Formats: sequence, C-alpha cells, structure tokens
Amino acid sequence: MAAGELEFVADTEEGLIKDFRPTVYWYPSFRCNLACKHCSVNSSPYVDTSKDLAFDEALTVVDQLKELNVGWVIMSGGEFLFRSDALKILERLIESEINIGIESNGLLFTKEFTDLFHLAKERGVLLNTSISLDGGTKESHETLRGKNTFERTLQGLEFLAANDVPFNVQCVINRTNIQSIPNLYQEMSLLLPHLRFLIFAFLHPVGRGFELQHDMGLTLHDYGACYSLIIENMKTFAGKTIVKVPPAMIPPEYMPRLFGAGKLSGCTTSCAFPTLGVLPDGDISICALTQNDSTVHFGNVRTDTLLNVWTRMHMDIVRRDYVSAEKLTGICADCTFKNTCKGGCRAFAYDEFGDLQAPHPLCDALDKRGEFPSIYRISVKQKLLGRQLPTLPMHP
Repeated sequence: MAAGELEFVADTEEGLIKDFRPTVYWYPSFRCNLACKHCSVNSSPYVDTSKDLAFDEALTVVDQLKELNVGWVIMSGGEFLFRSDALKILERLIESEINIGIESNGLLFTKEFTDLFHLAKERGVLLNTSISLDGGTKESHETLRGKNTFERTLQGLEFLAANDVPFNVQCVINRTNIQSIPNLYQEMSLLLPHLRFLIFAFLHPVGRGFELQHDMGLTLHDYGACYSLIIENMKTFAGKTIVKVPPAMIPPEYMPRLFGAGKLSGCTTSCAFPTLGVLPDGDISICALTQNDSTVHFGNVRTDTLLNVWTRMHMDIVRRDYVSAEKLTGICADCTFKNTCKGGCRAFAYDEFGDLQAPHPLCDALDKRGEFPSIYRISVKQKLLGRQLPTLPMHP
C-alpha cells in the first residue's frame, strides 16, 4: 500500500512479477518537529542530521528512482516537510513524473505545498498525502503526540481541504484511544469529500512503541471493542475505511460484519513488497524498521544506485517468493489468508525473527497464546473436510 492507496494487481502470478514496479520508502531525515511516544524510528527535533544527504545528493536519488522505474516513492521520516529543501525535492520528483506518497503529521502544510499538488495533478503525477491523527479527541491524540497538536492537526487537514487537496488520515489504535473512535468518525465526516480513506493501524512493538506495549498494547478483547466501534460507525459514515491489520487478526464473528456493509475498502498490512528503503545517510535497506540491521544494508546511494542494488540482490526472486507465499513459515504457512495477506509486513517479520519468510509477529503471538482462530487454519479445515481447500479471499 502506498500512502493509503490500495494495491490492485494483475490476475496471474506471472503478471505480478513481470509488471511489478517497485515502491521505495525514502527517509530524507529522521528529524521531526514532534517526538511521538510510539514512533517506530525514534524521531525528534534533536536527531543528528550531520550525515543526512545534502540537497544535490537528494537530487541524485530522484534520478535513481527514475532509472529504477518505481511505481511509487513514499516520503517518510521523521517529518519530511521539516527539511528546508523538502518542496524543492518534491518539485524535482514531479518533474521526473514519479508518483509520490507523503507521510506527515499535518503541522507544516503551506500554500506552496498545495500548489505543488496541483502541479502534480496537471502533469498526471499522483501525489497522495497521509496524515496521522491518533484518536478523535484532544486527549487521545496528544497522549501520543504531545501538547497542542490535536487542533493544529485538524487545522492542517482543513487547510488541505480548503485548497482542494485530497488526503488520507491514519489513526494508530492503542488501549487508550479506542473509545475515541466515534469522535474520530465525526471529525472525519466534516472533511468529506476531501478525505479519501480513514485508515486504522494498530500499535506495534517497534521503536519507541515497544516501551508502550505494557500500558497501551491491545489484547484480543481490545481488538474486538475496536472492530465493534468501527462497524457501528461505518453504518453512517459516507467515506471509506481501511483496517491495516492481518486479516487473521479479525475474529471470525466480526469478519462478515466488517465487510458485509460494503463500507470497508480494504484489509491490508503490507506495501508492494519487496521495497527498498533509502535512509537519511543514503544507506539502502528494506525500510526504516531494519535501519539498525547491517544484514539488510545493501549499499549507499552515494556510491551505488538503486537499480544496481535491485539487480544484485535478485529482488525479482524475492518478489516471486513473496507472491507465491509458499515459503512462509509458522502460523502464516497454515493460514487460509496466506495467498492474499502473504504474511503481511515482511520487514516487521525480518526485524523480529531475522527471516523474510517468518510469520507475522502479531499472528505469531496470537498463535503462541492459543488465540489464533481454528477456522483460519488450513490444517483444521482439511482435517474437518478431508480434502484440499483453497485459501480464503481477503474480502469474504
């Protein structure tokens, strides 16, 4: 998924590999105007930027993206717009006809930014913006993101809408903000039709989020409460909702209710894998989740190119293994959703287990607690029915 955009792919496995255009996650800096408690990359206003790529080096990355023929580049961080040259980099990407996704906290939008959106639209370039709003109340959002951020984030969204710029909003659900979901839907209703997708993600034990698991991590009961509130509020919400979670994390009793109303636009956990990640210092990895793991550092854009790395690391083979989902291990190998979910975020799995074919950490934890639904197991269904069964589709 690119900045909240659903990934629609070809019908055949051959098409999925042959016609694949990579997504690159680019982190121009880990510096940010906020220091959110759940940040996966430990961003803050005080991050050392002395080794970050300079502007002219950033422009060579744009050229490399063009050479690789990427489908999308996702500008993330840190807060990308916190860089003084951010808009110049965006302009160069647009001139190079590269589709762009921006992940932002929503506090730094300007008229110059909205002008670039309209320039991209004129050039036929997609520029999707995804803004974080972690709850529907001041308290729920600012518990994670700090004082005086809730109203300012809403003002940023209103500014985009006033300048005719569509956007996505992503909310990271944790134990403290579940009950604010109705308030969030109310706030988002005021932003239609410029709000494209309201996306629900879930607190993961990565980065600073690891320290929050005891106090804010979700139990199976919490997931149920969350799905119930989403289902109830989707009934009257005119917009589209995405739940960013492995489908096996949705208890069977909620599955038909979530998808039956026709208001849930998708259930996804992954980008168009494999991706490459360009870190602030130019190192090339999978994404920022693996920034500290030297085993998945493939080179540096200062001395190598993205195309050379893609070819040298045989990413076409990695893509084929990902598409087939036949090498997945653990609970993912026995899951009826494996051919659509494909194990979800592979960087998360690698960060946890050191193996691209390892099970998704959330599903693995569910399995080890004995809470993985039997109905979602291939082995159980085969035993009950005594025959080979196809895997379940993502959308029941």
